[in-house]
Amino acid sequence: MMHELPILSFQVEPQDAGRTYRTVLRSRYGMSRTLLRRLQRGGALHVDGRALSVDDPAAPGARVDVFVPYEPTPVPPEDLPVAIVHEDRHILIANKPPGMLVHPTSMEPTGSLTAALVHHLTRTGETPFVGPVTRLDKGTSGLVLCAKNPYAHYRLSRQMESGLLERVYLAFVCGWLEADAGSIDAPVRRVEGTLSRREVGGGGQRAVTHYRVLGRYQGRGGTRASLVQVRLETGRTHQIRVHFAHVGHPLLGDGVYGAPREGPELERPALHGSELRFLHPVDGRALHFTAPLPGDMQDVLAQMRAVTA
Repeated sequence: MMHELPILSFQVEPQDAGRTYRTVLRSRYGMSRTLLRRLQRGGALHVDGRALSVDDPAAPGARVDVFVPYEPTPVPPEDLPVAIVHEDRHILIANKPPGMLVHPTSMEPTGSLTAALVHHLTRTGETPFVGPVTRLDKGTSGLVLCAKNPYAHYRLSRQMESGLLERVYLAFVCGWLEADAGSIDAPVRRVEGTLSRREVGGGGQRAVTHYRVLGRYQGRGGTRASLVQVRLETGRTHQIRVHFAHVGHPLLGDGVYGAPREGPELERPALHGSELRFLHPVDGRALHFTAPLPGDMQDVLAQMRAVTA
């Protein structure tokens, strides 16, 4: 399926004179071999308005527009409320509420963030390609970064793999953490006989979580909690929840990993994706987005008083 807007536009640099457009796209713009094959088979390379081959020599100063065919995301659109923090031709960042899946599943085929974004893009007249690059559990609120075409998705995924894409979370954990800052380095593996539960144990995947205590609080009845800022060095399933449970401080509301029933009421793990830092997949700009604590976590904060410890 061809699209009216190019997935990439640029002007040929003088130092690229004589190199093929294929080489320029690979070396300077990081285009994957898969996308280059799609470009050859059904796309178009327009140079100053003329269709050329990727194997033609690049002309310095020429304007290049790259059109690559891609299919819309095969998820039925749903008119669901969703807060969009940022959007341009290549990326979209949504602030996901708690209780919403990023992707539909066979058990929950409706009500996903992807379905809401497919509806949004369909309504605006764009090809509804929704490629989540970052993901959050159903119970976790916060920022989700999505690509709007395969090229942007590939470039952002490479940043994820290399650690250039930084994810920051806010979490309420049970009890008062002794250190003001620290790291939890413990391998995470799947609990045998389950699909999604995880635990710390030998043979698991390397997992490293860095944290900083933002405040210590006490609620009615003497219950204690800490608000922590968390940065992931790795991104394993349930990593934050498992790591803090492992050190004796499960997240508030996280009954799966051992949070006690007493204390502030919360219907889900107290975890929020609060910040994203990354480079724009096309123009390379450094981007930084934030999302404040959602209402239910602000309510938890209001039920407690800050203490010094």
